[in-house]
Amino acid sequence: MSSVDFNSILDTPVEEIKAKPPVPVGTYGFVIKGMTNIESSQKKTPGIEFEVETFKAYDDVDVELLAEAGLGRTLKHTLYVTGDSANMLKEFLIDHCKIEGAGKTLRQLLAEATNATFAGSVEHGISKNGRPYAQIAKTLALD
Repeated sequence: MSSVDFNSILDTPVEEIKAKPPVPVGTYGFVIKGMTNIESSQKKTPGIEFEVETFKAYDDVDVELLAEAGLGRTLKHTLYVTGDSANMLKEFLIDHCKIEGAGKTLRQLLAEATNATFAGSVEHGISKNGRPYAQIAKTLALD
């Protein structure tokens, strides 16, 4: 939930409103803030959308762009889960987030995922309406 007053946003002169730049390309440390069960819009494939926040930037991130964009930015990391792809969710939770998995189900691992940390590689894409956005292209364990 935002701490900015909605009415003060509406009272801001439009000349002062600027689009926030996307998170710069590079590697970041992320913390999981929450997650939502989702399904894909076309095939209705079930998945998990993790809400994650940047807390650390590695040396491959442009420091000038980072100063403009800032740390503490929220991104989404989505994993679609089928019988054939469940291993990707398992790998993310156990190998990258370092959640102990012995004797547990994926549901139990997900219950422990909030506040878990991992590293991720951010890339840029262009949305259907032509706006740039940042996405997590690859995940790995923090070093």
